[in-house]
Amino acid sequence: MQALLKTWLDLALLRRGPGDLPDSVTLFGLAACAYLSAGALQAWLIYGGDRLAERILADLALVLLPVWILLRATGRGHRYNQTTSAMLGVGALLGPVVVPLLWLSGPAERFPVLGLVLYGASVGLILWYTLAIGHILRSALDLGRLAGVAIAATYLLGTATVLTRLFPSEG
Repeated sequence: MQALLKTWLDLALLRRGPGDLPDSVTLFGLAACAYLSAGALQAWLIYGGDRLAERILADLALVLLPVWILLRATGRGHRYNQTTSAMLGVGALLGPVVVPLLWLSGPAERFPVLGLVLYGASVGLILWYTLAIGHILRSALDLGRLAGVAIAATYLLGTATVLTRLFPSEG
C-alpha cells in the first residue's frame, strides 16, 4: 500500500506516468473507492448530505466516461485501467489537502488575510491538479506537455460545468 501511495504521489508531482501503475482491475477498484471516499468528505463539507451519493457518483462518472471516450477515440483504450487508476489516485491523494481549506472557509469570512491565503492556496491547488491530470493524459495519449495541460484544463472546466448544471446552487 505504501508503494502505491508513493506512486500516486510521484504522479501528482509529475515524476511518473500512468504506465508505472499495473494494468489491474483490482487497482482500478481500489483507486475508485479512495476517490469516492475523498469526494464524499469534500461534498459533505460543502453541501452537507444533500444528494451526496448522486454528487459523488456523477463526479466519478465524469472521470471514467470522458477518459474512456478519449482513449478509445485515439486507439489507446488498452491504457484505460492505468490512466483512470492514476487520475483517481491523484484525486484521492489531493482530496485531503482540500479539507483544511474547506474547514477554514468559515473563519476566513471574518479574517480577510486568511481569506486571501485560502484563495491563493485554492488557486495553487487547482493549478497543481490541472498540471497533474495534464501530465497523466499527456503520457496516456503520447502528447506534448502543453497539449496535455490544454486537454486537462478543458476536461476539468467541462466537468465543473456539467456538475454545476446537474447540481445547481440554491442560493
